[in-house]
Amino acid sequence: MKNYEMLINMQIMQRGLDKAVFEKMNMNDYPTQSQYCKAIIDEIGELNHELKPEWCWWKKNPGIVDDQKVLEELVDIWHFVISFANSAKFKPNPNTLNGKYKPCDVTPFTSFIVAGIFMVDCEELFRHMHALTVGLGYSMEDVFDAYTKKNAVNHQRAESDY
Repeated sequence: MKNYEMLINMQIMQRGLDKAVFEKMNMNDYPTQSQYCKAIIDEIGELNHELKPEWCWWKKNPGIVDDQKVLEELVDIWHFVISFANSAKFKPNPNTLNGKYKPCDVTPFTSFIVAGIFMVDCEELFRHMHALTVGLGYSMEDVFDAYTKKNAVNHQRAESDY
């Protein structure tokens, strides 16, 4: 499956999840840009914490990076970015996620994401998501598989009192 097709499928899954969450929470509309930024920044913090062994120079034994947990946190960010794109009625084109993006790490990514949300530039958001994904060593297939699993978990959470 191509990156574009995976993104379209994730958007469809996210619409279903958003609908379930919004109904459960008695929401009539998508969150605000500010709410999306706060949620994404929180998830970026969780991702950064999972990467702490790579940047924590002051600890003698900072541990090791758990690639599965890093992927899970990355996918949480994907959920919110896709939800935001859906709220903006963004329709990706076949070239979305197919560019040659310079891999990036978490630090510059945060400012790119906030700027992309407030400018409502979803194409740019997805470019940066893809660059972060590649920079962390994952493929879109990795993201799609993990996203699909986490989306199912999130649906279960929406049905419970999570």
